[in-house]
Amino acid sequence: MGQTEEVFEALNVLCAAWQTTVLLTVQITTVQDCNNKRSHQALQQNHSIGDQAAFENPRDDTA
Repeated sequence: MGQTEEVFEALNVLCAAWQTTVLLTVQITTVQDCNNKRSHQALQQNHSIGDQAAFENPRDDTA
C-alpha cells in the first residue's frame, strides 16, 4: 500500500506542476497575442493616416 500512495503522491505533484505550466503558457500566449494585435492595429492606423495625408497632400515629382 505504501508504494501505491507514493506513486499517487508523485503523480499529484506532476499534475500540479503541469497545470501551473499550462496556465502560465496560456497567460503568456494571451498577453503576446494582445500585444501583437495592438501592434498590428497601430501599424494599420499609421498606414491609414499616411495614406490619407498622401491623398490630401500629393507630392509633385515633376517640379
